[in-house]
Amino acid sequence: MTEQSRNALTRWVHLRGNRMLVAVLALACLSILAGVAGFGPVRENHSPLYYLLGSLVAGNITLITVVVSINQLVISRDFGTPGELQREIQETLAFHHSATNGSAASLTPAGFLRAAIADLDRTTAELGVDASDETPLQESLLAVRERLQAHTDRVSACLGSDDDSLRTVVLAIYPVRYLDYVQDLYSIQAAHTATSSAHTDDRLARTVVALESLDIARYYFLSMYIQQELSRLSRLLVYTGLPAIALASGSLVHLGGYDGGATLSPLSTTIVTGTILFGLFPITLLAAAVLRISTIAQSISITPFDPN
Repeated sequence: MTEQSRNALTRWVHLRGNRMLVAVLALACLSILAGVAGFGPVRENHSPLYYLLGSLVAGNITLITVVVSINQLVISRDFGTPGELQREIQETLAFHHSATNGSAASLTPAGFLRAAIADLDRTTAELGVDASDETPLQESLLAVRERLQAHTDRVSACLGSDDDSLRTVVLAIYPVRYLDYVQDLYSIQAAHTATSSAHTDDRLARTVVALESLDIARYYFLSMYIQQELSRLSRLLVYTGLPAIALASGSLVHLGGYDGGATLSPLSTTIVTGTILFGLFPITLLAAAVLRISTIAQSISITPFDPN
């Protein structure tokens, strides 16, 4: 497997892949390992099965407790007095108007990002056009402009599909740190103060404002998406955790009907094996969701200092 293929696979597992599918594939790997280890000995000795099924019951009950904690975390973000909520709405609308240069862009994340990226593209197109030819200042500005235009083209391509979900927006912008571009522009301005005109300084300032607005929007959208993912995870854990507890409890009762030295029948072996695999599914689902949430959270910092 080439390095590009490995990176694509890692990106799919960590971010792009459907979490249910990732969890099912992880469970399939666990079942293969269990098959290699062999299930034969426990057909005569039931003690390991009692311990394993009891652990699955206790573990899934703990997951249900985690669901309650997740919901408390998500809901607490939306609490506020009417005055606080009104101020938040007004500030959000004012930011939307400023970041999109007063356009009538949609209030959806995808619509906002299209308008903000288009405004950045128009602003960066003017960088370096009034500098003297073949000067260090012009070369630096054109290099930054080329990088920014490549970024805006990539984001526009990601937003070109019919899917305007928040997930599409997050996948388009999550790995970008717009403040890195801001730092590059500040460095250029500081290094070429003597040769920079007032017109160039003005365009640099407008580009910085556009980049800062996009970084704020990026942070806000990533936070919204993590909140959605936590809500979705809590529902899925309830949907899968409660049946897993019921099945594991039923299997324990079923095993209780066997004498200590009796061998499990093929049907009982199938029931217990299926129960164990289903009991592990909420855990693999939690692991798959945590991979995506932690990957996004690693890129969510708004600080101008590099945390790496």
